[in-house]
Amino acid sequence: MSPLRACRTRYQRLLQFALSRLPRSKSSTLYAAYTKFEKQHGTRSALESTVWGKRRIQYEDEVSHDPFNYDSWFDYARLEEDALRALREDGGSEEEIEKAIGRVREVYERAIANFPPGDEKRHWRRYIFLWLYYAVFEESEAQVCATIGDFGSVLTLIDLAGLWTCTGHLQIGDLECPSQKVHIR
Repeated sequence: MSPLRACRTRYQRLLQFALSRLPRSKSSTLYAAYTKFEKQHGTRSALESTVWGKRRIQYEDEVSHDPFNYDSWFDYARLEEDALRALREDGGSEEEIEKAIGRVREVYERAIANFPPGDEKRHWRRYIFLWLYYAVFEESEAQVCATIGDFGSVLTLIDLAGLWTCTGHLQIGDLECPSQKVHIR
């Protein structure tokens, strides 16, 4: 390894160490320096990882400030799904992909844990769409049995024809989940 490359690697590790130890309120300038460093010297995947980390912090701040801001939850979930998609395209390891899938699920689970305050239709509509996007994600990950269980729990809260229809389609299409299979005569 050349001396210049060794210096870059040490600098990168130093920035990563400092970012992991400093509170968010004091690390914004350091994060900007780290992003600039990755743009100049890093690989495409390292730069994307840095930008996604920065956006994760931004979305975490937004949803912790207002957990009923479903638009922030949508953006956060989309960010995690995009990160998963990019990881698969770059040929990430099976362990990395499982961790990314877990992050997507965690975001959706945290989002749907925030029931809308009151009976305002606008909030409930966004909440239902969160459930639907979560179900589509789980279906794409071949976790149909888990998806059907998720729909069952939301259907106890909300009586909505679209969710019932979507649940029926999942159950009819699922041939590997005999406990949940619908028998058609």
